[in-house]
Amino acid sequence: MRSILVKHTASTPDTATSQPFFSLPLEVASSHVRTVQDALNHFISSEEVEGYKHTQHTHTTSHRHEIRASHQTFLESLPRVLVLHLKRFSFASGRGSKIAKDVSFPLDLSLPARYFSGHLAASKQAHSYSLQSVIVHHGHQLHGGHYTCFVRPPASTSASSSSSATSTTTATSKSKDNNAKKKTSTPTPTKTSTPQKKASSSSSSSSSSSSQPHWIQLDDAKISHVPVTTVLAQQAYLLLYVRVDGDGSP
Repeated sequence: MRSILVKHTASTPDTATSQPFFSLPLEVASSHVRTVQDALNHFISSEEVEGYKHTQHTHTTSHRHEIRASHQTFLESLPRVLVLHLKRFSFASGRGSKIAKDVSFPLDLSLPARYFSGHLAASKQAHSYSLQSVIVHHGHQLHGGHYTCFVRPPASTSASSSSSATSTTTATSKSKDNNAKKKTSTPTPTKTSTPQKKASSSSSSSSSSSSQPHWIQLDDAKISHVPVTTVLAQQAYLLLYVRVDGDGSP
């Protein structure tokens, strides 16, 4: 990330520093922060630096005086995995407490050009990320609690499961049709069409059910499948997004 200190005087240049990061710490305590996008907007917003003192040098002397300055942080590069850390713990009067509030987050995250510096800002193009994992902290204590994790299964796994379910349904349908033909010595149009309609209905229902997106929940040794609505209802602590390019592939 790139931090820029803007000095609002004609004679003093701005100062910029770059540093690597593992996660972006996002403030969520403010009542104005209701979504991850709100928190990101707050992260890159300009903040006034109170009491900033600038040292001015002359040929013979130097002296410090207070000037108006502001600080702003941008992303300087596109990480393949973007980790968003929602700061759910606050400290006041020497004690820590948890911020238990709902902060909604999207499955698909778009980062506009104004979040970036350098050539990424000049391109004026948004960059897309896809949610892959959600980590949740359970409990109210700063030094304790329990963590669970939700993981999006690979697309190939979902496609394989859907294909397998469809193949199984088709095979079952054909088996029912063959059994019906064997049991009926003098088939009539009415008797022949009935099992076919039931098989078609069963196939449609199974296909619809298998196409529903499910995530994997990890809770210690317990592993289960949950609908995406359950994931989006969590009070997330960490969000892991993976960058996707123009055609949607990682």
